Amino acid sequence: MKEQEVHREVVIKPQEGFQMQFASSCVDVVFGGGNLGGGKGALLDSHIVTPYGLRKLRDIEVGSIISNPDTGGQERVIYLHPISMFPFYRISFSDGTYMDCTEGHLWKARVAGKQSKRRNSDMEKEKYDGWRLMSAIQIYEWMKNKNKGMYKGKNLNIPLPEPVQFTRPITPTTPRPIAPYVLGALIGDGCMGESICDRCIYLCTPDEFIVEKFKSYGYDMSKKYANDIDSCATYIISNNNIVEDIKTLKMNGCTAANKFIPKFYKYSTIEERKELLCGLLDTDGYVDDRGHVSYTTISKKLAEDVAFVVRSLGGRSSITSKKAGYKDGDGVFHSCNEAYTIWICTKFNDEIVSLPKKKNRVKKYGYVEIDKDLKLEKTIVSAEYIGMKEGRCISVDNPSGLYMVDDFTVTHNSFALVLALAEPLMTDGDFRAVITRRSLQSQKTGGSFVDTFKAIFGDYCSVKTADSPRISFPSGAYCDLTYIDDTNLDKMREQWKGKQIDAICIDEITEMSWEAFSYVQTRNRGRSKTFTGKFFATLNPKRSHWTRKFLDWYIGVDGFIMPDRNGKVRYFYVNGSTVDDVVWGDSKEEVYAKCKIDIDRKLARIGGDFDYTNMIKSFVFYQGKLSENRAMLENNPNYIGSVAASGGKMAQAIIEGNFNVDPEENEKIPIPSTSAQGVFNNNPAVNGDKWITVDLADYGTDNLVALAWDGFHAYDILILSKSTPRENAMAVKTFAFEHGTAESHIIFDATAGRYFNDYIPDAVPYISLNKPFGLYQLTAMTVKDMCYIRLCKMIEEGNLTFDDKLAVQTYTHQNLKYKVTVENEFMEECSVVRFDDMQSGKKRLWNKKKMNQMLGKGRSMDLLDPCAMRMLPCANIEYGNEIQAGYYNHEEETKQASHAQTEGSIYDEHLWY
Repeated sequence: MKEQEVHREVVIKPQEGFQMQFASSCVDVVFGGGNLGGGKGALLDSHIVTPYGLRKLRDIEVGSIISNPDTGGQERVIYLHPISMFPFYRISFSDGTYMDCTEGHLWKARVAGKQSKRRNSDMEKEKYDGWRLMSAIQIYEWMKNKNKGMYKGKNLNIPLPEPVQFTRPITPTTPRPIAPYVLGALIGDGCMGESICDRCIYLCTPDEFIVEKFKSYGYDMSKKYANDIDSCATYIISNNNIVEDIKTLKMNGCTAANKFIPKFYKYSTIEERKELLCGLLDTDGYVDDRGHVSYTTISKKLAEDVAFVVRSLGGRSSITSKKAGYKDGDGVFHSCNEAYTIWICTKFNDEIVSLPKKKNRVKKYGYVEIDKDLKLEKTIVSAEYIGMKEGRCISVDNPSGLYMVDDFTVTHNSFALVLALAEPLMTDGDFRAVITRRSLQSQKTGGSFVDTFKAIFGDYCSVKTADSPRISFPSGAYCDLTYIDDTNLDKMREQWKGKQIDAICIDEITEMSWEAFSYVQTRNRGRSKTFTGKFFATLNPKRSHWTRKFLDWYIGVDGFIMPDRNGKVRYFYVNGSTVDDVVWGDSKEEVYAKCKIDIDRKLARIGGDFDYTNMIKSFVFYQGKLSENRAMLENNPNYIGSVAASGGKMAQAIIEGNFNVDPEENEKIPIPSTSAQGVFNNNPAVNGDKWITVDLADYGTDNLVALAWDGFHAYDILILSKSTPRENAMAVKTFAFEHGTAESHIIFDATAGRYFNDYIPDAVPYISLNKPFGLYQLTAMTVKDMCYIRLCKMIEEGNLTFDDKLAVQTYTHQNLKYKVTVENEFMEECSVVRFDDMQSGKKRLWNKKKMNQMLGKGRSMDLLDPCAMRMLPCANIEYGNEIQAGYYNHEEETKQASHAQTEGSIYDEHLWY
């Protein structure tokens, strides 16, 4: 009875808006994401810990190897979320460190208290493990309430990582010539001043133990003299090797105030970093009567380096400072340098102190006798809003979702998928669900979704952490956490064969191929009578992925979700094997009318009491909106103004999410947007040499587009749709006559339009797949590739222009059904131009289908193709000389025309013999 009362107290409530829509939708297939309010991420200039050192977040790419905080080993970045503007919070910790992150950034945190020791055994984990996922905004709220007197005596802690395994090859440019212990001791008690370093190194110590350690490394410690002031002896290490080694490390001349740890020792192996700390702590370290370990120096850089090494070993380290000095005979204090004390706590303090008199205090009073498996944590001390900043989040193949940023542990995850399953999991004993990602390791541990279930349901659910984690509920329902690896489709089908799943949830469906998506849907069946056949997926915008085409109806030409279509239910049927074969409609009847033959054939083979309504699925896409994120806006009422201040298209992208961008496209874009814009802003590139270029569209749904050129300045356009070949040719012929362009200066797309020469014999055929020719034929695979390469160069150098009147001219695109401007369409087409580098060194333009897919809306390269044709007469002209050569050609042709008028033409029948 008591247990039932507890269960009735569980209330699962998504946030109003996107989360509520996504979680409560009863549509068959639900996609959602791309919203700012759910954004998670860190500053682009924050650092990611990798086995090769620290790398800025902005330099991380898909496939980058970074450090795994759970093991100290490696993990891989599998997804980069779009860069955008977010409201940022600063989370500060008890060790003086902090991290700036978005309000939706997730942290693995828990309330510290009596159960602060987390053990490794499964039994002890169940007893002590209180970890939860908390967003930065939740931490902000917690700290705000704590400051008001709530949660007295309760701190929020985050875990510290396991020792990081750095991978650094030993090369002449990365020297590590001195044993780490010796270097640590010399940094502590050595003298390496410029005046003496040419001859020898000095070590001043009262401890024979340290002297013996030096001897064990082969150093002669026989030369020494006693210090009259204290019990220290100064040892003269007359060793040419160690002098040269110190110089190699650029440490000669170091004084007490500017000592440091060389970079190559900071990133050495775990054991070498422990030995380095041993040398430092045996000399200048201190262990008090409570077993607390510290290190003091007047070098700020050295203090930071020591703290870095401690943290890289999974330890906790904080730095305090105070003025150092001395008292004279009259008791007057004379201030000198600032002294920095580094407080050190690791789970192996006895391994980083070897001097017996210090090590004994560590063993007697330190953490060693308590628990070697102790998991160290650090406490969150504050959270504050710091304004709008640019950032991004990454996804990793570590099932826990954890990675390290500036020595901090952070997570990435999605709550929406779990919330969508809340009701059936709690009420329907027959309900079965799966949450999956494309991660090779996610079947090994509960990971981030285990933490998510715990964060949402608490003790209401039980977790079986095995190779395939299962979250079970008192109702009898459960949710399995697994993975989809579609690199081998046959293996994937075998893995999923026979499964019966009421609800399939894909986190980041942009990691999944269309083939995998199509097959997994066939497993979308189960025994539940209330909630079955449901498919949920979250995603971020990614232009090159199939989801861009799948969602095309919801997306405007500018890449943003159309407000009047967001959340509107549609219906689809896959009438083939690719995303291009998806047939859409506003009702099942409309879809059936389009696919009747295929659907009826399948129904006849299936038999039974089914009809077309069972064959067609419903679909909806939900886009998060800023105005719906009330929790965030209540804390930051000026946030809307901050978004508006970012201005123009950027503000629109922040609020809506742009599906015409691809976060993984980091290659150099052949036509940057600034260069494309220059086509409409630069001075006209005219030279009197007139041409007409024609992109024919007789066998497709595209428009015929003809451009009139004066030199490389396009000043007029002809657009025809749904016309016959003869009408096309006659219209172009009239267009050329109106602009005084010779028919021999008409270039047309002859790939499928060779009929054109029947009407205009002198027109120049442009056969895109022909072999290239001219000066630069070795740079391209085809004529079209050759022309596009030159076109990109001319646009980038500002030598191709459009007339102002032409830029604002509008036309109706065949597949858009509404008018667009020439300038807008030109800019869109420039943004999708890409080349592949072939093994031969030549370039190949992406095929038309691939670029058209990036354009979306079934569009084609209406404007750039006729622009590329204008490059055909330039094949034998050096790059950069096109305009000048055009002047010469125009003058020559003018002279020839004048000569023909005065001397007569050889084709004049009166001159025949």
